[in-house]
Amino acid sequence: FHARLSENSRANFGVQVSMVFTLMLNDCDENLLAEIKEFVGVGNITYESNRDRVCWRITNREGCRKLAEFIKENKEPLFVESDKYESFQRWHSLLSDIETLNKSYSGKVEFIKRAKSVNNNNRGLSADEWVERLDRPKGL
Repeated sequence: FHARLSENSRANFGVQVSMVFTLMLNDCDENLLAEIKEFVGVGNITYESNRDRVCWRITNREGCRKLAEFIKENKEPLFVESDKYESFQRWHSLLSDIETLNKSYSGKVEFIKRAKSVNNNNRGLSADEWVERLDRPKGL
């Protein structure tokens, strides 16, 4: 579960937030991943031949919403007890709020901070560094 931040001059305040889900398995599990994708009905499968991996990725909001509903309806106790479930909850909350938070400057700042909290890997810019990149409205 991931929230991708990128600079985009056409996005509100110059920073775009995209919701992403990725599940990567060994390439020997390609058929299993294809069955999961077909069952849920969203996403694309890609191959990382240099790593012998197959990847199911969902990169659009509607697909992410469909996956979130599927997970909520079918979650297993082992998943609920895992750290990944906490990550899912933060990701799902952000996904649910994306339309309203992106509209104002303060909403975008909050959204960026929450997006960085979903991404546990600490790679890339910090939330504060992303906020500094925002195109500020006049008067702020």
